[in-house]
Amino acid sequence: MRTRTWLALALVAAAPPAAAQRPEPIADVLHDADGDRVPDRVGQTVTVAGWASADQGAFGSSPADLYVQDGRGGVAVGGGVLADGRRVRAGEPVVVTGTLGFRNGVAMIEPRALERGAGRSRAPAPLPYDAADAEGLEGRLVEVEGTVVGQNDVGAGRALLVSLDDLSLVVVFAFEGQPRPVSFEGLGAGDRVRAVGVAGQYDRLAPYDESYQIYPRSPADVERAGISASAYRWGALGAGVLFLLAFGASVALRAQVRRRVEALRASEARYHTLVDRASDAVFVHGLDGEDAELNRAARAIMGVAEGEAAPPLIGSVAEADRPLARDHMRRLQAVGNARTDLRVVLPDGSERLLEFESQVIDVGGTQRVLSLGRDVGARRDYERGLVEAREAAEETARVKSAFLANMSHEIRTPLTAVIGFADLLMDEVDRDARGLVEAIETGGRRLLATLNSVLDLARLDAHTEALRPVPLDVVGHVEGSATLLRPAAEARGLRLDVVAPDGPVPATLDAGALDRILTNLVGNAVKFTERGGVTVEVGVCPDDAAVVLRVADTGIGISKDFLPSLFDEFRQQSEGDARSHEGSGLGLAITQRLVDLMGGTIATESAPGVGTTFTVTLPRGAAAPPTAPLAETPAAGRGGAANEHAPAPVLRAA
Repeated sequence: MRTRTWLALALVAAAPPAAAQRPEPIADVLHDADGDRVPDRVGQTVTVAGWASADQGAFGSSPADLYVQDGRGGVAVGGGVLADGRRVRAGEPVVVTGTLGFRNGVAMIEPRALERGAGRSRAPAPLPYDAADAEGLEGRLVEVEGTVVGQNDVGAGRALLVSLDDLSLVVVFAFEGQPRPVSFEGLGAGDRVRAVGVAGQYDRLAPYDESYQIYPRSPADVERAGISASAYRWGALGAGVLFLLAFGASVALRAQVRRRVEALRASEARYHTLVDRASDAVFVHGLDGEDAELNRAARAIMGVAEGEAAPPLIGSVAEADRPLARDHMRRLQAVGNARTDLRVVLPDGSERLLEFESQVIDVGGTQRVLSLGRDVGARRDYERGLVEAREAAEETARVKSAFLANMSHEIRTPLTAVIGFADLLMDEVDRDARGLVEAIETGGRRLLATLNSVLDLARLDAHTEALRPVPLDVVGHVEGSATLLRPAAEARGLRLDVVAPDGPVPATLDAGALDRILTNLVGNAVKFTERGGVTVEVGVCPDDAAVVLRVADTGIGISKDFLPSLFDEFRQQSEGDARSHEGSGLGLAITQRLVDLMGGTIATESAPGVGTTFTVTLPRGAAAPPTAPLAETPAAGRGGAANEHAPAPVLRAA
């Protein structure tokens, strides 16, 4: 039993199928797409309808209690009775629902329900037996005629070896315990015989293409066939030849059987070794957790020595987890599979957390449970650590945002006073000291611009900013922003042009966010352009669903290596004490987040020494309702650096 269990364990792994809803053709149920002579749907619940080939139980000790066939195929049925307690009679229509199994080369349904079908009874007519299509005739009533080669008694019954006219061999097999016993008395080698019965097979090993048999239902199914005198003489001679052939075949068959038995034993030993050496604990037990078989890892966990009986599985589970273990068993009985984390008590009293993944399997016609126990204690601790790390990171981000928000009052308010008093001192000091006052004011404004950028970035990262979408004319808005930004461009000897449609381009956008995007991009372009100019272009997508803003300059451009880092905070193409342009490296990072917040996209095209073009696409529809306005921050520099010298009066908040 143990050997068969391990073999089934290694070869059987199928989840329980859903119940069949209506009868299917038997040939479809037995379909074998991969050609391995095993139906593809083994282990699934199926429903078939047809007529009984013989009285139920007519085959005595045969594993099949009933054979059912329709117009295209036949199948063996394990047992069952009708709802009124009767047993099925030959020719009676029946409907069978059950699990499709496969044993000794033959498909068999283990029934869950057996019902009388619709229509009248009719006795199936036997089909001519064709050795070339023996696989397709299995489970159906057939008729053969041939010459007796010999007969032999085996444990399950008596076999009559018959040679057919095509020189193929078939066994007519009468099972022990048939209600109407079939006898082969009086039939000897060389006799011509005709037999009617259900086609079957007995072959325990793949590819399941040998040992085809015919199972007669009663003594009337086997009779001597008449032959001519000439045929009899030639038959007697042929019988002798066939006897010699049969004898040689018998010797060869015995040798082949011996080789196959040895191969089977070697296969069983191999699979037993593979399972026993598995790192996961393997338990094979009943649906109640009793009668468990364990591999080496499972025995080590349970403290069970080799050959020692294993304790009940539930009894080895920690007391607190036993309700979970019972739920696990109930789910197995209900749906056939379950997965649960259970703590198992080790022999030394310590506990280990195992993930039990179980499923119900069929082992030699008996339902058993295959449970794999994986040690997941370290993995669960790691998962908890990840959750805790994520929560800690989120808390750190929250604290950072709160700190930066507090800095808005603690630093920006004093800076505003410094800048204001520096502006007043400008008119009070003499010409020699005015340069010092200008340095105070310029430094203060740069520090305030940097602080505003950091605060805006923190609020955007903390998702505390919201939009205030209002209907506006994008063309008029861009031209107004360009008017404010043009003096800074002209101060550097640059042009600032706006290219836009003649008419308005209406959209529902957050005006402050739009101004901030334009201020950052145009201020960036002015800062990094030495000659030529900056062009702001306004357009509409072909589907009229979005507006397109392009800011193009003829400046120094951006290297290809730096483009992937262009929108990272605190990053600039030139960094350190030797950098060529001032800034904090936050402008473009804020711009990208504003574009994302508005549901748009931003793209960059640049070539060193030629110039850079930023393309912003924004949807024209309404945005979400606001909760807080965006803070104003001055323009940003290339690579995110703030342009402290570019004006940004539109977005400044009190």
